[in-house]
Amino acid sequence: MKYQCYFDGSITKNPGGDMGIGGLIFEVNESEKINVHQFTENLPAKDFPNGTSCNVAEILALQKLLSYFALQEAYHESIEVFGDSQIVINRATRMKKGGKGIFIPFVDETIDLISQFSNIKFKWIPREQNTEADNISR
Repeated sequence: MKYQCYFDGSITKNPGGDMGIGGLIFEVNESEKINVHQFTENLPAKDFPNGTSCNVAEILALQKLLSYFALQEAYHESIEVFGDSQIVINRATRMKKGGKGIFIPFVDETIDLISQFSNIKFKWIPREQNTEADNISR
C-alpha cells in the first residue's frame, strides 16, 4: 500500500492558547486517492503545564498521524507525509532530537516513533496546499 498524509496544528493564541490538531490519510494507487482515516482533536492549554505553541500543535498533529500507522503495525508501508510547518518537517526529515523550547520533548517522542518506520518520507508544502488539514485542525 501507498499512503499520502496531511497534518496541521492550530492555536487560539500563540503562545499559551488552546490547540487544535487534524490530519488526513489517503490510500493512493495509479487511478484513485481514497480517504481512509481522518482525525481532529481539541487540546486545552490547561492540559499542558509547560505551555503551548503553534509548534507544539504541529508536532502533536504529526505524532497523532504516525500513531495511526503504529496502531495498525504498518511500519513497512510506503508513507508520504505533507505538512506546512517547516520546522516540524525539517526535524522529522533530519531525525534531529534535542534543543531548547517547549516543543522539544514532543519532537523527541515523535522522532522515536518515526524511527520505527522503514519507508516514510516528509515534504513541506505551502499552507495553501494544506487547506483540508488546516480546516479540520481548527
